[in-house]
Amino acid sequence: AVVSTQSGHYGRDPGTPYSALVTSKGDLVGHRIQFRTHEERPGASPTDVRCEPQEGTTALLCSWSEIPLEQRNGDITSYKVRYRSHYDPDWGFNFTSVMYISIGDLEPVTLYTLQVMGCTAVGCGSAKELEVTTNEDKPSHKPRVRYIIPGVRNIRLGWEVPAGSFRNLFYIVKCQETNTGLAIFHKNVSALDAVISGQGVESDTDYTVSVTPQTSQGFGPALVENVSTLSKGISPSPSFLLTLFSTLIVFDFIYGLG
Repeated sequence: AVVSTQSGHYGRDPGTPYSALVTSKGDLVGHRIQFRTHEERPGASPTDVRCEPQEGTTALLCSWSEIPLEQRNGDITSYKVRYRSHYDPDWGFNFTSVMYISIGDLEPVTLYTLQVMGCTAVGCGSAKELEVTTNEDKPSHKPRVRYIIPGVRNIRLGWEVPAGSFRNLFYIVKCQETNTGLAIFHKNVSALDAVISGQGVESDTDYTVSVTPQTSQGFGPALVENVSTLSKGISPSPSFLLTLFSTLIVFDFIYGLG
């Protein structure tokens, strides 16, 4: 029998379909067969690989183009994306069947190394590697109030850090008269408490205070509370001062205010 193929380099391309014509002596028609060579790992990485930080989050969005046809060595069944931060020795990884992926729950403002590779049924091939730095989250939750302590001409308040991944988190603390809307206090702070005081703070007056978290990615929802200052001549009782002192000690121990 004589076997001839439609390719002049039979057997050289892994995972490649072939058509062969089988003839024998005296057979003028012959018999055509279809077969495929064994697959191998891809011989090249995906092309045009890009990874960019997503706005308002620590996630990275990666996309790429196909592996060149002559280097696929079979059918590409999936893509593997590995990633790790510059201080982490262990790789995380995800698989996807499409040519893009979003990787979330990463550390804010951190340099990551990423590798993108294509995979056949045999395994994954060589990787395209690149580095990219994540953004930090834009706050999506308002801070939770820890305490509000009104005085005669001052208001002390504290709050909790909102959920999210942040590198540099600041708060805009504002206070205005509830009835007139007159702004009497505006300050940017990085701590988790503030004392609202000054000439604009009057006794026995209703105020609206707000705490707005802010990162490089924007502002989050504000904590808003209504509070009334004490009347003149009213001084806290010894029991109140003892309770307040004990409370502040507890907060200082838990949140490190001191």
